[in-house]
Amino acid sequence: MTYRSMVRLLFVLLGVAACGSRPDRKTAATTTGGAAAAPATVPITTASAEARQHFLTGLDLFDRLRFADARGHFELAAAKDSTFALAHYYLAIAAATPQAFFQHLSRAVALESKASDGERLLIQALEAAATGQPAQQVRYLEQLVAAYPNDPRPHFLLGFAHLGQQAYDQSIADFTSATTLDSTFSPAYNGLGYAYKPIGRYDDAERAFKRYIALIPNEPNPYDSYAELLLKMGRYPESIENYKKALALDPHFNSSHVGIAADLMYQGKNAAALAEVQKLVKNARDDGERRVALINMAIVELDGGRADRAIQQLRASYAVAKRGKDVPAMAQDAILIGNVQLEARRPDQAAKQYRAATSLPHGARPTRTPTARRAACIRTRCGRDTSSWG
Repeated sequence: MTYRSMVRLLFVLLGVAACGSRPDRKTAATTTGGAAAAPATVPITTASAEARQHFLTGLDLFDRLRFADARGHFELAAAKDSTFALAHYYLAIAAATPQAFFQHLSRAVALESKASDGERLLIQALEAAATGQPAQQVRYLEQLVAAYPNDPRPHFLLGFAHLGQQAYDQSIADFTSATTLDSTFSPAYNGLGYAYKPIGRYDDAERAFKRYIALIPNEPNPYDSYAELLLKMGRYPESIENYKKALALDPHFNSSHVGIAADLMYQGKNAAALAEVQKLVKNARDDGERRVALINMAIVELDGGRADRAIQQLRASYAVAKRGKDVPAMAQDAILIGNVQLEARRPDQAAKQYRAATSLPHGARPTRTPTARRAACIRTRCGRDTSSWG
């Protein structure tokens, strides 16, 4: 097993463009007689108009994978309404670090009683995913789809839940339902591309990603997603071209630097790949980005046969997490170091790292404790993994 595969432990699922209505969609329907019918979309429960506006602005940015900008608005929403469970739900998924993920998920769980039934199902589904209960996660999302059959977002989330279980046909059906309900709902086309890719339906995946690009041509993620497909297909020059398009739109869209490095590595250009990921280290804006950069440095070092240098990078990542008192991230890094030691055929050193990871205190986590590994998986998925490839 290559380290590229091992680091893929940074991701199972939870589609990220999750819930609540789009800013341009009505949040409830009424019958012709004027009586209130079931809400058309998952409600957004807050008594503060300012909190709602910040939330909707954040949601639009979040749908476009502008996580750093979205976080700022979700934080403002939570500050304007201290009982805004959905704001903390999104702050968890968009969190820059595992510790922040756990903190906001815990807060969302604590505020469930203040939320609507639909919002509670979203929070419960996220918690189920975080605590290693994928079947329960699917059940919650199926309930959500049944309660809001005309809202594309629950279908979209269920699609990613099925994708995480490798139920590709079901996933494709879910994403297709979302696009049928709203042909302009761009995240669903991203999901379709990722559902088609693992079963070798590359032509269908390419059509989905091109539709995604057409819907939001001034956003980086569509080009990044399409580039990842091209990488999988071995069309490396085209892949790099599309990653560069993403970076031209957002120089901090770091997964595109990772993708370019992957293209270079698959062509046997390890030195060029290392230079590419070094840009991540140089441009890191916070500890979350800094750790992602160092982990990717480790991946490229190991790809070049330099296990000890890979471990050095991972220890630097661990130091960043320790400085920030981010215990889940520390555990994650300890596990990764163990994986590299195992890859280097040093089982005793690997066991030592695994024991170190399990001996760390739990810190701030939800009642049913998820692992640091699963938290990282949930946080990074929007149809893509920002810290690994392969």
